[in-house]
This record gives sequence, C-alpha cells and structure tokens, in this order.
Amino acid sequence: MILCYHDVDDGWVSPLAIHPRRFADHCAWLADSGRVVLLDQVLQQRDPAAIAGDPRLALTFDDGLAGVHEHALPLLAEHALPATVYVVAGTLATGGRPVDWIDGQRPGTVQAMTETQIRELLDAGIQIGSHTWRHADLTSLDPVECREDLRRSREFLEDTFGVAVATVAYPRGRNNVVVRRLAREAGYSFGLGLPETPEPFDCWGVPRTGIYAANGTRALSVKASPLFFRLRMSPLYPMARAVVRRLS
Repeated sequence: MILCYHDVDDGWVSPLAIHPRRFADHCAWLADSGRVVLLDQVLQQRDPAAIAGDPRLALTFDDGLAGVHEHALPLLAEHALPATVYVVAGTLATGGRPVDWIDGQRPGTVQAMTETQIRELLDAGIQIGSHTWRHADLTSLDPVECREDLRRSREFLEDTFGVAVATVAYPRGRNNVVVRRLAREAGYSFGLGLPETPEPFDCWGVPRTGIYAANGTRALSVKASPLFFRLRMSPLYPMARAVVRRLS
C-alpha cells in the first residue's frame, strides 16, 4: 500500500498539514509496524493488484513543500523511514513560481522546497518524483499540453538532480484513461492517483491512501490496513471512511 501525505507544519492550519507532534507519533507507529519499505520495492511487482494490496507501506509526500524538509525529514531520519517526495518542477525553474494551487490559500501561505533543500533530501536517502510542471489538473488539459507538462517536469528534475524520475503523482490525484496514456508516453513507468471512489487501476493509475491532519495513530492504523484498502475500492467505502472519521 502507498500512503500519501502533503505537508508537515506547525503554523499552517489545513487538512493537508499534519502537526509535527502528530507526525512524530505517526513515525513511531510506522517504525514499530516494521512494514515501511522503499516505494520502488512496492512498485517493482508491476502487477497493479499486487501493488495496491501489498501489506507493506510506502510513504509519499505530494507538492514538495518546505515543511517536509524542516519538520518531516528529521523525523523520517530518526526512525529510519524511507519516503518519496513529489516535486512541482516549475517551482524550481528560473524565477520559480509560488505555491498557488492550494484551494482557499493565498500564494505565499506556504513555500515550496528550494533546490538546495531537495538536494539535502536526496543526500538523506529520500527519493523524488514528478508532481508535474505546474500542478494543473491534467484532465483539463488538451493532450499536447498535458504530454508536454509531464515530459518537461520529468526531464527538468532528471537534468537538475541527476536521478532517474520514473514515477509521477497526479495533482489532486486526478487522472483518466487519456492522462494515463500520456504519462506512459512521457516516459513514466508508474502514475500515482488518490481516488476517493472506486476506479480501475493499472501501472499508470496506482491508487494511494491519503493521510490528513485529523488522522491520529488509530486512524492511521485503520487506513494502513489491507482490509481498509479493499473496502476503499468497493461500494462500502463511505462506511469505512465514516469509521476513520470517528477514530480521528
């Protein structure tokens, strides 16, 4: 299974931002579980059903926000937990761009990681992947624009950091058959979604489970269970989600 975090921050009140103290509890629980492995180890099975139902856990962080460097990295290192951070490549290009894609937040509320901070993540053993060039809803783009966004992000990250970028996490998890095909054509081996309803999955539509600010360790333990994932991909998911909310 693949878990999806966003930010770890003590000053930003958002469902996407887990408080560092809560994230410390998460890290302790995850380390004690003995189930956390590199994302590559989960994906190398290549069988989408096996990837989705793998009881091992891979940790991912979308958006490449600075709080992950400041607050999450020390805790991941303390507990020897591997992770993959998905970077919006356009935030690093000449002149950069603000984090302006978060609903209800003014640009400048949160900051993206700098190139130097991402290099420090890489030096610490954290992997990086593409979160596209500009965090657009890929399903809203025409095919030429979508393919170019995906390709440009991958090539920029590979050229800048000298690492292979084989995976893309779709902004807001949104994808469809066309987006998946274009991700494959743009050179990605895997695409990661974040479905809220049952949807077909394959290597370019691998589902993840979102972990949010309200989720304590009890909710995390439920969300990290293979049973929850099976419910999540079934019509019973609304009931499972209600249980998690009561535990949070």
